[in-house]
Amino acid sequence: MTLNGSLELGITSHLKRQLKAYPDVKQIILASTGGNIYQARGLSNTIRQNGLNTLVTSECSSSCTTVFIGGIKRQLSSGGRLGFHQYRIEADYAVLNADPLREQDRDRAIFLQAGVAVWFLDMMFDSMPSDMWYPELPELIDAHVVTDVAP
Repeated sequence: MTLNGSLELGITSHLKRQLKAYPDVKQIILASTGGNIYQARGLSNTIRQNGLNTLVTSECSSSCTTVFIGGIKRQLSSGGRLGFHQYRIEADYAVLNADPLREQDRDRAIFLQAGVAVWFLDMMFDSMPSDMWYPELPELIDAHVVTDVAP
């Protein structure tokens, strides 16, 4: 199954419905430059609870990486890349009770639970919101972000 595009409201519910309709799915292929972090967490939890693997063959960046880390086996193909940055709020108005640092800490815990190295997490959230950090494959493997290289 492929999850392609922006992570918007309702996508977690949509994935759950698709998994009910197609119970033999074993892997989710991700191609997204991010979106709503709350939906990304919901997708990550759904993927983990269903014992699914994740694969990136193109780009998975921003909140998509939170979805990726939910995979039991996390694969990156030779043309794939993962992009990380600090959290930010993209709104032209004040968002009540929104705290990007608190949200970063929540996702740091998700990555830690998945076995990602602390040194990687420090670097992961060091990139400015306007910049994207694309670590090389050896770093991703050493940090246990990627658990297997796709053929």
